[in-house]
Amino acid sequence: MNQPSDMDSRATPLPAAVKALGQPEDLFPPSLQRSSMGTLVGGLLAVVALLMLGMGGMLLYCAVHPFGTNPPPPAVCWTVGAALVLLAFGAFFGSYYYLSGKGDNKRAYFIYPQCLVEILPAEHRIIPWEAIREKLGTSQAAVAVLRSYRFSAGTSKDIVFDSSLPRHEELAALLRSRGGKSASSRIPAAAGASTQVAPVAGTTNVSRAQADTAAATQSEIVGLDDTILANPQLLMKPMNALVQTLVQSAPRQHSLLHLIADVRTENGRTSILFTHGSPLEPGEYTSLVPDNIAHASFAVIDPLLRLDAVFPGFEILLRKTSPENWNVKFRRLDQPSVEFLDLPRCPLRLCGYGLSLVPLMGMTFRWMRNTNPPGVIASAGGSGAQEAKQVQVILGDQGNQLAMGKGVTKAEEVVEVAEGPDARQWIIETPLFRAAWPQGLDLRSPLASKTRFDLVGPQPDGTLVFVQDPSQCDERTLDSMAAEGQTEAARGRTPAGHSWIELRYEFQGTPWRQRHYARRLSQQKWFVVTAQCPEADAARIFAAADELTNSLTAPQYS
Repeated sequence: MNQPSDMDSRATPLPAAVKALGQPEDLFPPSLQRSSMGTLVGGLLAVVALLMLGMGGMLLYCAVHPFGTNPPPPAVCWTVGAALVLLAFGAFFGSYYYLSGKGDNKRAYFIYPQCLVEILPAEHRIIPWEAIREKLGTSQAAVAVLRSYRFSAGTSKDIVFDSSLPRHEELAALLRSRGGKSASSRIPAAAGASTQVAPVAGTTNVSRAQADTAAATQSEIVGLDDTILANPQLLMKPMNALVQTLVQSAPRQHSLLHLIADVRTENGRTSILFTHGSPLEPGEYTSLVPDNIAHASFAVIDPLLRLDAVFPGFEILLRKTSPENWNVKFRRLDQPSVEFLDLPRCPLRLCGYGLSLVPLMGMTFRWMRNTNPPGVIASAGGSGAQEAKQVQVILGDQGNQLAMGKGVTKAEEVVEVAEGPDARQWIIETPLFRAAWPQGLDLRSPLASKTRFDLVGPQPDGTLVFVQDPSQCDERTLDSMAAEGQTEAARGRTPAGHSWIELRYEFQGTPWRQRHYARRLSQQKWFVVTAQCPEADAARIFAAADELTNSLTAPQYS
C-alpha cells in the first residue's frame, strides 16, 4: 500500500488545486517499470509491420518486373503495394511508440473522501465520487495483462486504466464501492486518530462511533461500507480478496452467492458461524465452508475486530451481471437492510460448548443428550426398514470428539459439526427466536408446518413440546385454546412472569395434561409454546416447558 507521504516524492509537482485538498487517503502512482501490455502491443505491431513491408515490397517489385504464371496487373501491384508499405511504416511508428515506453500509462490517481483526482504530466482533473459509474465494457479477461477498466466520469472523458497500473484491481474495487455515492454520506478516516482511539490498537474515529453505539444504542450504526471506505488501506484488499474467493469457488451455474459470517464471543473466546449457499438453491445451504473461504473471511474479520471489539459479523450477497462481472452488496449483521430481508437463513442450529450443530437439509433428524460420556447423539435418516445413521458428539475438557456410528465414514453424512460459541449450555437457534434446550427432551424434526422443531420425550408415548410461529396475538389467545373434550385445569405464570393455561383431557383412556404459554417478544410478535404429556409426567415436562418459555428470546440479529 502507498502511504500519502509518497506524494512528496513525485517528480511532477502537484497542481495547487490538488494540494488544497490536503493529504489523500490513498494514492495509485503509475508503474516505474515498462508496461507488459505496451511491450506486447509494440512487439505485435513490429511483426505486423515486417509482414506488411515484405508483402508491399514484393508487390512493388512485381509491378516493375512481373513474375509468376499469372501476376496481378501493374496498377493493382502499385496501389496495393504502396498502401501496404505506408501501413508498414505506420505500424513501425506504433511499435516504436509502445516499445519506447511513450504509450505506457502515466496517470496517477489520488483518493480523497470527496473526490478522485487523476493526474497526468501535463494536466489533471478532479472528479466527484457521485459522477463515477462503471461501464459495462470493463474487461475482466482471464489473462491478467489484457485486463482493462473503464468508468464514466459524468460529462468529462472516461476514467480508463489497465493492468499496467499497480494495484489496478484494488483501485477498480474502490471505484465500484464509492462510485455514485455522495461524499456527504461518508465518514472519512481520521489522520492520526490516536487521540480518539478505543482500547484496541489502530482504531479510528469510525470505530469510536461504533464502540459508542454498542454501549448505548444501535440507532447510529456505522455501515460496513462506510467503515471500509474510511479505512481503505486496512480493509479494501481483504474484502476484495474475499469476493474473488467466493466467485472462484462458485459452481458455474450459480448467479447468486450468499455468505453470512456471524462473529460470537463467549468466555473470552471468539468463534465464527458460517452460513453459505445460493438463494436460488435454498435447500443446499450449509454451515460448512471450504478452507479458502474461511481464511478469506478471517482476513476481513480480524481487522474489523481490531477496529471494533464488538463487531457482530457480516453478510455478503453477490449477483452475476455478466459472464465476467458480479455486483457486490454487504452489511454488518446489526445493520438493517431490506435487500437482505428475504434471503435464506440457517433454519436450525444448536450452539454451545464450542460447537455448532446443524441438521442436514432434507433429512429427518433426532438428537438426544447423553450423560456418560456427556454430549449429544445425533441421528439422521432412517425411514421404514432403513436404519438411522448416528454420530456421537463427546464433550471433554481437553477438547470435543466425534464417534462415528455403524456405516458412517464421516460426520457430514449425519450432522454438520463446526466451531461454535463457548457457552456452557445448549442453545437452539432459528431465524425467528433462540431458546435453551431443556434437559430430558430430545430435539427432533418438526411434524407440523408452523414449527421449527419438536421436543419429545425419550419414550414413544406422544410427549411433545413445540413453539408455534409468531403472530399478533396477546394473552387473551389463551382463552380460546381449549379444544373439544378439554377442560381448564389451572392458570398461572412461569417464574419469569409469562402466562399459561393448563387443560385436562383423556387420550386412549389415559389422563393427559396440555399447557399453552403466551410469550411476548415485541408488541407485534407473540409466540405460543405448547407442551402435552401424560398427567403422570406433567411436573417434569412442564418444568422443561417453563425453562424453554423463559429462555425464548429474539435472535441476536434479525
